[in-house]
Amino acid sequence: MVIHNTNLENQGLYLIRWLSRGDAIKRLCSILGAAIVVLIEYNHKLAPVVKTLKFHYYLYFLADVLAEMNTLNRFFQRRSVDITLVSQEVDRTVTYIRHRYIEYVPARTHSNSRRRSYRATSGSMSDCEDLCSAFAKDMVANVEQRLWDLKWMGGAGLFKVECWPKKAEVRERRHLSWLASNVALFYHKLPGVNQRATKLELKSFAHIMKNHRADDDFNQGLAAMLKTRDWPKSYPNLMAFWQAMAVLPLSTVECERGFSRQNMIKSWLRTSLCDARLSELMTINMLDYDMDYAEIVDIWRKQKTRKQAKTVAYEAPLDKGKSAAEDSDEEIAASEGSYKDDDDDDDDDDDADD
Repeated sequence: MVIHNTNLENQGLYLIRWLSRGDAIKRLCSILGAAIVVLIEYNHKLAPVVKTLKFHYYLYFLADVLAEMNTLNRFFQRRSVDITLVSQEVDRTVTYIRHRYIEYVPARTHSNSRRRSYRATSGSMSDCEDLCSAFAKDMVANVEQRLWDLKWMGGAGLFKVECWPKKAEVRERRHLSWLASNVALFYHKLPGVNQRATKLELKSFAHIMKNHRADDDFNQGLAAMLKTRDWPKSYPNLMAFWQAMAVLPLSTVECERGFSRQNMIKSWLRTSLCDARLSELMTINMLDYDMDYAEIVDIWRKQKTRKQAKTVAYEAPLDKGKSAAEDSDEEIAASEGSYKDDDDDDDDDDDADD
């Protein structure tokens, strides 16, 4: 639906990316009054539709649900995502949708227990609630189906003290549960890991983590542990699990960023770039290396003998101009002196005549 109206065009609804659909729907809700007035004024065929309860209910429902999904999408769009926060963020979004649109809807008896189709609605309040509840159930099911490995990601809580329960008994049971998740996920992929030795390392590992690494997050704690020689030697199995968790890809964001950087680097003016050079430029661009460009240029110059521009010694033209000016000054001074001598001789002759 395209309406040429200044109030609508100023909102920029036609330039919204798919990631911001929730913001676009929310913006449409804010200008809904102006849109209805314009549709009625132009006698548009959608004017009767936008005034119904069904349209308003669905529009505000989509604005609310898609806003929550966009919040989850922005979490995965971060450059550095803490794996221990993934399960919490997804659970928060799913719980919000269930509580607001699935569990909150009052139970009603229907003659037909089959779930209604999205389009099979008459526009009443009960039909709108049924439709939104069915849509919310499908959305939650799709999220859980796509993020099926959340139960395995929960094992990352073993390496972050903030995720640990405060009570000792509950903490020990949670540690064993997290360890079982890590073993089930990585045991066959890490052949050097010993399952029995891992359980023996757990108690001492948890004690030192609680007393010394309580403030570090998942990635910072791993970086600090790898700098010391004692941790990889004392806890080789648990450190192997920790390193494997740190490199798990949580989303396709980095791949999408890589394609965007590729299009920016290899433009239509640089189509002759080879794959090796393009890969090096993309690596430098994406990892944000702090490079010394003067050292890079010096290395490039020393790789082989470079052609240098030939210089020819010549006299500067300014010297010649200066000498010519001095000569002209001397000639002018000499001529002025001769004029003065002639004037003096004429004066002497006049005195003699007198």
